[in-house]
Amino acid sequence: MSSPHVLVMPGPAQGHVIPLLEFSQCLAKHGFRVTFVNTDYYHKRVVESLQGKNYLEEQIRLVSIPDGMEPWEDRNDFGKLIEKFLQVMPRKLEELIEEINSREDEKIDCFIADGNMGWSLEVAKKMNVRGGVFWSSSAASVALVFRIPKLIDDGIIDSHGTPMSMQMFLIAPNMPEMNSRDCFWAHIGDLTTQKIFFDLLDRNTRAMRAVNFHFCNSTYELESEAFTMFPELLPIGPLTASNRQGNSAGYFWREDSNCLKWLDQQQPSSVIYAAFGSLTILDQVQFQEFVDARFWLRLPTTRMSARSTSPRSGSLLVRFLL
Repeated sequence: MSSPHVLVMPGPAQGHVIPLLEFSQCLAKHGFRVTFVNTDYYHKRVVESLQGKNYLEEQIRLVSIPDGMEPWEDRNDFGKLIEKFLQVMPRKLEELIEEINSREDEKIDCFIADGNMGWSLEVAKKMNVRGGVFWSSSAASVALVFRIPKLIDDGIIDSHGTPMSMQMFLIAPNMPEMNSRDCFWAHIGDLTTQKIFFDLLDRNTRAMRAVNFHFCNSTYELESEAFTMFPELLPIGPLTASNRQGNSAGYFWREDSNCLKWLDQQQPSSVIYAAFGSLTILDQVQFQEFVDARFWLRLPTTRMSARSTSPRSGSLLVRFLL
């Protein structure tokens, strides 16, 4: 009898590809075969970053499908990206599943979709493949998404996700209060892009309600109230460097070792790595504001020095001098 075969699809962003590939390595170590399907654009970047490195388990195969965008088009235009991949990717995903299932001993036993690609579960259901959801975000974020209908009913946001006013609300009892203006979908581009993204959230949520398994890259100890509110959510995290199941993979850029010499000169436990996401580019003013972060860190006697590890990825190494 062959090993169970799982098809895994991350969202098209760095912070979604890495943890889902970490999760895939966990599955591989437990005897699963994994087919990891990226978009063509990000598949190419991941493969290039892995050149000459045997970082993945043998049971993991990397494949790709088109996202509907041309290679030169701006994938930071989320509205356009969402519209294009909803036009193209469902059909391409269906074709991929058909092609895999046509091969002897390759049939897919389960499909695991990123929470931001919940629409793909509609395809899995159509193809009679059992589905699960992986959330790379916090359990609180998941609870917030599934709380959207109540937020609309309570007049906190409108049907497009726009906050009706600045007000505090509770996702669930005993969870910290949240400001309505901090709902993450309200910070996705202009109002048109926000509506497109919010409509996608609604479609994803409806598709995911019928799924039995929701995996979250968090721990019960960190977010007990959120997990209590959403008992279907299974904590399987954190998928971090200290818990790594194998060599890290899934990066969109090749490793840059230029900062290692500087790191080797610092005292142990004196450096914090801060990442603001693969889409963030810090200008000089923002960089200086971060260096002055002692104000919000409440460390008035602390001096800091900082350097950028990669302006493209919005990452910083910060040294605290106590």
